[in-house]
Amino acid sequence: MVKRGTIRTGKTGKWVYNDLLMERQKPTPQMIAQVNVLTADLSSDKKKVRVLYKHLQQKVRYVSVQIGIGGFQPMAADQVEQLGYGDCKALVNYMQSLLSVAGISSYYCVVNAGDIKRDMDASFASMNQGNHVILAVPLEQDIVWLECTSQQVPFGFLGSFTADRIVFACTEEGGKLLRTPGFAAEENLQKREGRFVLDKEGDVKGPLSTSFYGNQFDNRFAVLGLPSIEQEKQLKEIYHVDNIAFKNITYVQKEAHDLQLNERFNIEVRRYAPKSGKRIYLIPNLFNRRAAVPTTQERTMPLFLNSGYKDVDSLVFTFPKDYRVDLKPSNIELDTEFGSFTMRLYVEGNDLFFYRALILHEGQFAPEKYLAFAQFINAVYQADLGKVVFLEQL
Repeated sequence: MVKRGTIRTGKTGKWVYNDLLMERQKPTPQMIAQVNVLTADLSSDKKKVRVLYKHLQQKVRYVSVQIGIGGFQPMAADQVEQLGYGDCKALVNYMQSLLSVAGISSYYCVVNAGDIKRDMDASFASMNQGNHVILAVPLEQDIVWLECTSQQVPFGFLGSFTADRIVFACTEEGGKLLRTPGFAAEENLQKREGRFVLDKEGDVKGPLSTSFYGNQFDNRFAVLGLPSIEQEKQLKEIYHVDNIAFKNITYVQKEAHDLQLNERFNIEVRRYAPKSGKRIYLIPNLFNRRAAVPTTQERTMPLFLNSGYKDVDSLVFTFPKDYRVDLKPSNIELDTEFGSFTMRLYVEGNDLFFYRALILHEGQFAPEKYLAFAQFINAVYQADLGKVVFLEQL
């Protein structure tokens, strides 16, 4: 079956390349001159690809176009050059044209994009399997993958929309099946640190810093370029804590070997910790509470965890000097085939330290394992709601 599908895919890929793409990739004299200027002093193909990708992002924008042989044929590269816009097909085709001027080959790749990972079916050739097009640039050491529809996405980053799935590459030799890069659970990291003051009225205030890696980079990418007023509106929806206010919001994007997005701001949450008599009740996990899942022993379908990730929260609360910790949750360590969970709390002087780490593994599990999964997730849910009780001292 796989062999037969590969043959079908190969013929389809050759048809797409020869009949839909090749005649539409011819660069204009202006494009040739621009590429030569941009790449004249660059020593490696990867540097050339990076510069030309930046040029693409600055020059053109995405507009959905559903015409041209049922929406399958892209606009010609010279049209994109003239108009300054195109859909995913057109922008990939245009980027291929730029790269060809620099002598760099690339693959037009059809992908089934979305938050749920779906592979292209190798056993059946169909134009309707994919819903998006991305670009693969095979270099000597690796393949650089480019999302050509975004003017902001970092060079070589795909994200959860198209990562870790089989795509259909259309080349002059025929179709090829390639897998886009993915991340291990530990690489899809969200790391949060905060140091807060808890006062006698139950108000919490202080700085909070969060770093996003891997697919979790997507968590704040949409907020990155918004005006500050819009950022604050979005953050109130994301953090979803009553009476929360944000000040000094900053985002820093790092494009080193490990792609990283840093989010920093000061928060103030009025009356977050309820007070009753001489006691203050604090749930130290302000921001990252796992929802419960239904418990059933009658599941018939496999359990599918789409993408693994790791969340780490390290928060410190300085509480009033005339209070002491009267009660706190016990430390927890859970280790299962679905993932692991750690929660620790300890006190030093008037500082309460809270640490939480959750790792969830992707994969498919038999229906009979769902009950164990539900028990694991619901144990995390209960732990996330654990309260610390502070008692005023006479």
